[in-house]
Amino acid sequence: MTANAIKQVLAWALVSLCTVAAAQVKQPVEKKPVAKKHATPAEVKYQAGASPLAGTAMVKRFLVAGAALAVALSGAWASPEAAMTKAGCMACHAKDKKVIGPSFKDIAARYKGKNVVAQLSSEVRKGSKGGWGPIPMPPNPVDKISDADVKLAVEWILKQ
Repeated sequence: MTANAIKQVLAWALVSLCTVAAAQVKQPVEKKPVAKKHATPAEVKYQAGASPLAGTAMVKRFLVAGAALAVALSGAWASPEAAMTKAGCMACHAKDKKVIGPSFKDIAARYKGKNVVAQLSSEVRKGSKGGWGPIPMPPNPVDKISDADVKLAVEWILKQ
C-alpha cells in the first residue's frame, strides 16, 4: 500500500469518526429521574435518551483533536519526490542523470555508508557551491520546503 493510499484511508477514517462523534453531541433532554432516588446526572441524561457523553467537554475535545489531526496529516505523508518537485529541486536534479546539479544516484554513491543526513540537509537549506562543479545550489528557505521534508528528501536521495 502506498503512502498516498494510507493517507486517504486514514483521512476517510478520521472524517467518519468525527461524523459519528458529532452525531452523538446532543442537547440532553430534561426529564425527571425514573423511580430512583439518587440518580446521577449522567444516569438522568442516559435515561432521557441522550448519550452519557452528550454535551461534555470530552466529546468536544475529541472533535477538536480530530480536526487538528486532519490538518496535521494533510501533508504528513507526502512523498519526498512530491516535496522536492513542489520546492523546485527537480528543475536542477533528476534521479538518474545529471541536469544542472548531480543526479540523486550520484549523490547516493558519493555518500554511501556515511551518516551525512544532517550535513546534506544543512547544505540544502543554506545552499552550497563547489562540491559538484562550478554552478552553486541556491538556498531553500522554510517557506519553500519544511525541515521535515528536507530531511525526508535527503534520506530518500541517499537510498537511490
